Amino acid sequence: MINSFSPYVLSLIIPVFNNGSYLEKVCFPSLINSTIFSQMEIIIVDDGSTDLNTISIIEALSKQYSNICTYFFPPGGSGTASRARNYGINLASSEYITYLDPDNEAINDGYYKLYQVIQDSDFDMVAGNLVVNDGSENFTLNYYTKFIISNYLRDICSNVKHLLIASNFSANSIQATIFKKKLIIDHQLAMAEGAIGQDTIFFYSAVLCSKQIKAINQPIHIYYNKNSTSVTNTINLDYFRKRYLNEVYKLDVLSKHNLLAKYYTTKQDTYFKSYIFNKLKLLEPNERCQAKAIMDEIYQLYNNQWHIKDIEMRQYFNQKSYHI
Repeated sequence: MINSFSPYVLSLIIPVFNNGSYLEKVCFPSLINSTIFSQMEIIIVDDGSTDLNTISIIEALSKQYSNICTYFFPPGGSGTASRARNYGINLASSEYITYLDPDNEAINDGYYKLYQVIQDSDFDMVAGNLVVNDGSENFTLNYYTKFIISNYLRDICSNVKHLLIASNFSANSIQATIFKKKLIIDHQLAMAEGAIGQDTIFFYSAVLCSKQIKAINQPIHIYYNKNSTSVTNTINLDYFRKRYLNEVYKLDVLSKHNLLAKYYTTKQDTYFKSYIFNKLKLLEPNERCQAKAIMDEIYQLYNNQWHIKDIEMRQYFNQKSYHI
């Protein structure tokens, strides 16, 4: 339920797991610089950290700042940020929702600029741009440009299905986007727990359930992709298991909106090769056999509906005697 008497204009959810040092040194200091920091409800959800320093940092921050709300899952962790992000929605009291991970940095007063656009508007969500740091330099992933090119050069869109198709199923960072809480609650939007890549499918769902969305040409946060603690950057058997869960989630979302066939013909080859097929090469030899078995299970989810164009992948799956 949305609390119409909330003193906060924006609820920002931070999922934490054994990375309190990033929260303390990267994420939180960047939020303090926001024009609307005191009007932000900072929701820190710990996913079951076993690192006592992380717990201490969260508790110290919550004592120092009255606009921090915390929740701690029992020690152990769920494996991805989804459980913490989903639970954060239950704690949020404001009308608008966004997210920021502990190892990412808010920049450019971006959340204030997004809020200025979405407040008292008919927009279900407003998206900005993501800046990526590869360890040596920053470069911008300009969602705004993709948005207007795919939307007849307009920065407001109500034909949301067309937007996804025309942009080749481009997704923006959920941390560079503000959502109306009503959109999430009314459509029961949630991230697949235990999956990896789940924020992309959540973004698809939010777009497809929106009546009207807007993009702004402003950088909102920095993603440091060389962070070794990131689940996305850790390639092991668990990575493939989490990709399997995400594919189940993706198939359900795209099927509901009759977009599977279009996805298979436009996005699937490049997605599968980049995020699943090529990741086999990064595994230790003793793990590859099991990872291939999981990849084959993922392939079978598609029920012969995906007709592979990529020659290397075609050869691999032909050897498995699958019909392509």
